[in-house]
Amino acid sequence: MEGKFTGIVTTVIQDAAKPYAFIGLHTVRMLDGSIPTMLREMTIYDLFIHSDDCAAPLQEGMELRFEIHPDERRGEGHYRAKSAVETDKNKLDQLSKGGIELALQGYDGGRFIEHSSVLATWCISAALAAKVKEKTMGGKTVQLLLIQGHDSSSVGGFWYTERRQLIDLAAPMVHLSFNRPGLHRVFALIVWADTPNDLVNLYLSTSGSRYKTTVVSNEGISISLEEKPDARYSDERKIHFFGSGYIQAELPKTLFASPPWDWNWVNWMFSSKPRDQCAFRRRRFVAYTFQPLLAIPILYFVLALLWVLRLLIVAALLSVGKRGIDFDSIRRFRYPVKSIWRYVDGSVFKLKTKRTSVSLPLAISPAALLVCAFIATALVLFDRLGFYDWVRLFAYTFGGGLFVCVVVSLFQVWDASMDKRARELARKALEDERKRRALEAEAARLICSATGPKTPDVWQLPFGPRTVRFYAIALKQMVCRNYAG
Repeated sequence: MEGKFTGIVTTVIQDAAKPYAFIGLHTVRMLDGSIPTMLREMTIYDLFIHSDDCAAPLQEGMELRFEIHPDERRGEGHYRAKSAVETDKNKLDQLSKGGIELALQGYDGGRFIEHSSVLATWCISAALAAKVKEKTMGGKTVQLLLIQGHDSSSVGGFWYTERRQLIDLAAPMVHLSFNRPGLHRVFALIVWADTPNDLVNLYLSTSGSRYKTTVVSNEGISISLEEKPDARYSDERKIHFFGSGYIQAELPKTLFASPPWDWNWVNWMFSSKPRDQCAFRRRRFVAYTFQPLLAIPILYFVLALLWVLRLLIVAALLSVGKRGIDFDSIRRFRYPVKSIWRYVDGSVFKLKTKRTSVSLPLAISPAALLVCAFIATALVLFDRLGFYDWVRLFAYTFGGGLFVCVVVSLFQVWDASMDKRARELARKALEDERKRRALEAEAARLICSATGPKTPDVWQLPFGPRTVRFYAIALKQMVCRNYAG
């Protein structure tokens, strides 16, 4: 039959050689969601599918996209699926069953959320909580990696823009900010490494506008990260993670603020757009107080500074006799600085012959003459100072440092002679016991209850140093909306 279909695997047979399965006929749909009436008229049997005809391991309950062909081996009225792949929906469903549950403020499992800046909470399964406790007791740093992705299908893929956060699992909640309308997905993974810096370098370091480590596929439907316990790659060393969670919601355009009439003037001195109305109001204060007084002087100062910088670059190139300098770039600021030396080739102080080049005339270049002048000045100064003057200068300069090194070394020898081993072991045992009890309490708090994660309601949190910023975020939500980027 022509066209593509979707369906759900209802039965998997684990054959000795290779497994095969059957797709329930009642689950088969066209890609547009309609029922294939013609197929229902042609057969009453479920569709056969072999593992060789599926790009993913066959599992009960998985949804596939496939083509339908007559099954000649089973006879008339039987059909089989070929060229089968997992649907995007099935891949996302698998991620949502990874043991991490997420809850967004103002999201009831429907389609939309009610604010462009929300708070989120999470919980994990008992099995993941046991792993977290094990790794933490082993001295590892375990954190929650959250990834926000925006559906940018208009520019070629879901993950055209993404934002990441590393969060302490013991944190009461986290703040998520969205700056584009449309479909957004939030993925969660539990990652661990030897130190917090290792996690930051691995998952938050960027190259240009992209993160160095790819975690989610370009389509935004699966985890492309592979566990690498060994340092096989410089940019992807010691990757460890377990568990997964996923939630998606759509943000309508009405959640975002429209740019006011003085948008361009207020943002004139800034290289980036304000994230929300609060940031814009702070900029507006500057725009109507200091900006008019500073705009013209700053503009002329920057232009003068750029002119001097370009002039110095040209002077440095001329000092070694470089050919091909673009002198016109000194005054044309629309040209980049590198255009000055873009076409530089060779030096007038380096003679060229047919087969070789002679660098001896380079010794008479301005740069070389400056070095010679510096050496000559040092020799004259050396001649005016006597032998004892040099000895005293050396003693004053290095004697104090040598004395400090000797004192520090003696203190270290004395400190090492003290028996501190027993006290360190006792202190470590007490710390381990306190840590174990704290981890047990924290793991119990993280485990999902029957109702899932706690509601991300800041007003239910006890007010204190760890929660005051969430109160500030909740108050900000009342008076500030994000701008669409």
